Amino acid sequence: MELVNVFKSAALKYGTERRVILLHGPVGSSKSTIARLLKRGLERYSRTEEGTLYSYGWKQEDGTVHWCPMHEEPLHLVPNADRGDVIGALNADHERDIDEHHWVDVEGDLCPLCRFMYQERLAKTDGD
Repeated sequence: MELVNVFKSAALKYGTERRVILLHGPVGSSKSTIARLLKRGLERYSRTEEGTLYSYGWKQEDGTVHWCPMHEEPLHLVPNADRGDVIGALNADHERDIDEHHWVDVEGDLCPLCRFMYQERLAKTDGD
């Protein structure tokens, strides 16, 4: 239950979302099993309608798509300077305390690969 409480408080953003969870114990105490089952459960949940993950990919010149390796939040593509306006528009019809499940919040930035792809495409646009 302690592990469940750590995840629950992280999901509700009570401060543990930025902490590393260290599983330690003697050999055979199920550390790897717990990690493997959590991963499998999250992957299974992400394939349901409730847990659907949205991500993005980069279309290459040959037509193939290079998907984000981190399966990032697509709103990371919105430049930081514009995020406030975009998030404000998305949350305009919701109150944070009442519509908690519909509130949009974006934290973080693009992974290094996606940052490179993004900058590369901006450079091509500026050069045209």
